[in-house]
Amino acid sequence: MIVLDTVYLEILDKENITNITPSILSEWNCYIFQDHYNDNKQKNDPTFVIPGKNILFELQLQTKTKTPTASPSLLESDLDFINKYWSNISYKIINTSISTVNNTIFFKLELECLMNWSHINCTEKKPITVSKILIKGGFISLGNIPSSILVSTLKNFMNGLFLSQLEFKYPLCFNKIVRKHYALHSIYYKYNQLYKINFRNVVDILVKDPRNTTIYKMIMYPYKKPYSLPFPTTKSDSSLILD
Repeated sequence: MIVLDTVYLEILDKENITNITPSILSEWNCYIFQDHYNDNKQKNDPTFVIPGKNILFELQLQTKTKTPTASPSLLESDLDFINKYWSNISYKIINTSISTVNNTIFFKLELECLMNWSHINCTEKKPITVSKILIKGGFISLGNIPSSILVSTLKNFMNGLFLSQLEFKYPLCFNKIVRKHYALHSIYYKYNQLYKINFRNVVDILVKDPRNTTIYKMIMYPYKKPYSLPFPTTKSDSSLILD
């Protein structure tokens, strides 16, 4: 299991601060579950980290307020933007579930990867597979926590997580452009064989090209907006100040 750095956020509504005073604090953790190999060098090589045939995405949102009975609840429709993200990068949603236990909301997605990894599995080094992603978010406030704030903060955190970490560390799992290009190269795999092109080297070049990341585009083309974020935000989402 890979544990990413904890992120702390403070949320203020700059358009109407009085409505959510005092401020809402949140803590975020992300865990990546993957196969383990003895070859540590291979384990740290993103070229060989791919999603498993089936992968589980799990989200846990815990709220702590002065009045626990006022804790928000979410419907499956509130989290539909997560479903759309996975569908857009060639995953099939097999099953979804959402439930609330005490002050914690549990959201689970069972996914099937639609891409063919047979060519990478035939390379000299076997790939590492990601089997589960777990995100835990904890909210605390002396006042109420509106459901809209919960969803907006989640969108902002997940955009930061996927753009600044997951697109780089696991491009074959979470980078839409890399996955699309890999699929195209897989189609022409027989031509690579014909011309003695090492498929591993092709993939290695593909995943290490920074031009395939959203962050690169944001830096190199700062005036070309809006950017295509993994989890699109609305005007109300962008009105939040995240520290």
